Amino acid sequence: MEALLSSVILCTVLLSVLFCFTGAQRHFTYAKEIAELEAEARGLFSYMETEMRQCKRFERVGDKLFLTHLSGMNITYQKVGEQIIRRVNMEGYIIIGRYVRVFQVEAEAGGCRFYVELKKGKATWRGSRFLGKRVELAEAK
Repeated sequence: MEALLSSVILCTVLLSVLFCFTGAQRHFTYAKEIAELEAEARGLFSYMETEMRQCKRFERVGDKLFLTHLSGMNITYQKVGEQIIRRVNMEGYIIIGRYVRVFQVEAEAGGCRFYVELKKGKATWRGSRFLGKRVELAEAK
């Protein structure tokens, strides 16, 4: 009888440890997904900010953002599936953002406001950022 009771207690303890481990593993996976999405968003905004500062004109047409680079290249950003792609002169493309659920652009006089929502697994990242052109101030004489 004592052996049976100790076996039941041991099984209960093992099941409790297993459930704790499974919960910790799920939490670790969620934290990893959040960190990936934050890194993806930082990279996306950083890339776009650099490019915005090197353009002379930008406008939004439908769901696409068109930039005219200082060198004359026409650059297009658009959401395709769950990715944001960048095209130069409508040839080829590179993927600059993954896990994208929402990508909205509002073009304004001094720059563009971007709203991005990323989703991977159960993790979601939402953010908005205004990226403006660099303002050159005239020197006082």
